[in-house]
Amino acid sequence: MSQAAAAAAVASAAATASASAGNHAGSRPLQSSATAASTDIPDPNDPTGQAIRRRVPNMYIQDKTRRHITFSKRKAGLLKKANELACLTGTEVLLLIASEAGTIYFHATDKFRPLVDSNEAKQRISDCL
Repeated sequence: MSQAAAAAAVASAAATASASAGNHAGSRPLQSSATAASTDIPDPNDPTGQAIRRRVPNMYIQDKTRRHITFSKRKAGLLKKANELACLTGTEVLLLIASEAGTIYFHATDKFRPLVDSNEAKQRISDCL
């Protein structure tokens, strides 16, 4: 192979490598704004344009409807997390949640179940509220 042919082969390999450099395993693909969730906003400090989640301030929600919706969603999340904690780690879990209306929601593993199932236990919990 002549020097000119070898130089052309090296130049061709370098051009191919630079064209595919953005597709190597360490690179992050840019997220299109069409696929981002509505709560995601672009991070101005991130050069890749990745979206970040907005932080919701921990303040009392004045609007009753919005407050009820937030309570329902977060209650479901807490109950799910309590169940996951018990399943994954084998721990005993008792979670009590009292709504504004006074309704009591709970998640209890087998050992804690008698604490919340009997009428006496339910009355004792209600008296504390």
